[in-house]
This record gives sequence, C-alpha cells and structure tokens, in this order.
Amino acid sequence: MKNKQEYHILPTDEMICAIINEEPSAADKALDFYDRYILAMASEPARTPDGGRTGYFYDEDLAQELRLALCRCLPAVRRVLLKQHIRDSIANIVLSNSKM
Repeated sequence: MKNKQEYHILPTDEMICAIINEEPSAADKALDFYDRYILAMASEPARTPDGGRTGYFYDEDLAQELRLALCRCLPAVRRVLLKQHIRDSIANIVLSNSKM
C-alpha cells in the first residue's frame, strides 16, 4: 500500500508582493493560483437515479462566489501580512518583485 504524501503548494513571492504592494494585478495572480482549488470545490459527482456516477457537475454560481470571496479577502490578507512582518521585524524592508 502506498503512503500518501501531503503537498503544500505555497503562493509565489511575486503574488505575495503584489498583495502587499496593492498592485492591480494582485487579484488576477491570486485567482490564477487558486483556480484549480475553486474548480475542485465547485465540482460534484453527477449521479444517475440508481446511484451510479455519470461524471461531474460544475456549479458556475458557486465558483463565482468563491472567486468573489477570494478577491474580497485580499485587503485582510495584506493587513495580516504587514502586521506579522512589522511585529517580527526590527528594520524596515522594501518589498519588491522587480529584477535588478
């Protein structure tokens, strides 16, 4: 029997910097990152009357609600990231994703 490993895929530094810096592209980056999770959450097995599975039903309304909720929570995520960073940091650090 195979052991299942847990994979924790973390957001990229670029996405975190975009959220902290309130870049206009932050919501798009977050939506791109979480799109497959939204797809999984908004899909449910379609069943026949006798209980057999025929495929999957994708709930567009639920997917849209999840996308909107994600976009609405980004300012709170920014506040938490800044609060955590400021509390744990003595020096001021400039966050940037630009290449020098």
